[in-house]
Amino acid sequence: MTERFDGILLSIASQLEGGGIDQFLEIMFSFLERKTDFFTGATADEAEQMVMSKFKSHLKSAKRRQRELNGEDEDEEMDTNAPKIQEVTAEQAAKIAKASKPAAAAAPAPAKASKPQAPSVPQPVGEELSVLDSGDEDDNDDKIDTNPKLKPNAGNGANMEKYSWTQTLQDVEVNIPLKVDFKVRGKDCVVKIAKKRLTAGLKGHPPILEGDLFADVRVDDMESTWSLDSNVLTVHLEKVERMSWWSAVLKGEAEINTKKVQPENSKLSDLDDDTRAMVEKMQFDQAQKQMGKPTSDELQKLEMLDKFKQAHPEMDFSNVKMS
Repeated sequence: MTERFDGILLSIASQLEGGGIDQFLEIMFSFLERKTDFFTGATADEAEQMVMSKFKSHLKSAKRRQRELNGEDEDEEMDTNAPKIQEVTAEQAAKIAKASKPAAAAAPAPAKASKPQAPSVPQPVGEELSVLDSGDEDDNDDKIDTNPKLKPNAGNGANMEKYSWTQTLQDVEVNIPLKVDFKVRGKDCVVKIAKKRLTAGLKGHPPILEGDLFADVRVDDMESTWSLDSNVLTVHLEKVERMSWWSAVLKGEAEINTKKVQPENSKLSDLDDDTRAMVEKMQFDQAQKQMGKPTSDELQKLEMLDKFKQAHPEMDFSNVKMS
């Protein structure tokens, strides 16, 4: 449920100077103070208990997720009741060292502690890289495609070697696994989103993605943003032209066969009237092509020709070909 607000919250966080969590929390509590009765509708203890309850709940969830990423079992969690390190005087330290020397000589050398493993890096969307499309049943024209295209993945994008991407008519989402042996933080990333260009990668490394975008994106009001989770850099791009499918993220990259794109029927109700009409038209045309029948545009041309024939019966249309 809360994930649907991620775009709004990311937009707020990206506009903070320095991006500090302290500033973000200040904004949240300031809003509660000015616009709600959070601080006055209940006692201070009740309000504090409510905040701490949510904090502890998400702390537990975050620790569990981190243990899963590190491949640890729950029993391996650090015991908070374990003896704590205590400061000793120089005299006490000398006595401890003297007492421990014989034991150290007799005891076998301790095993070298293994280096903690970095969180596993999730793979791109889909288990396999996108393959070349056969271009069979829906390509009924006589043109020979000299530029083979990829078969779209389940998200109407493609699984490339270094990243994967999906799209709707409104936006494009790019997932870039950062394959390094340390936990990446936001300050380690270099992401530049312009109307016509994208650069994304790690500081001190060659960019993973860099070049001209396939089409323009919206950059005003932070509509196109990026986020980082478990060493996966996600770039969200809002399309300027929301009535067409992208063939690739960057110009010059391998393109998908947009004729094989399959919009989800379950999301049509969320679209505005114009976009919904466009999607339905594309679905109809795709079904017609698969059956070897004329598309909606071709049907419209045939209908116009029939009307013209009826209006001019004296003319011979036997040699007319529809292109």
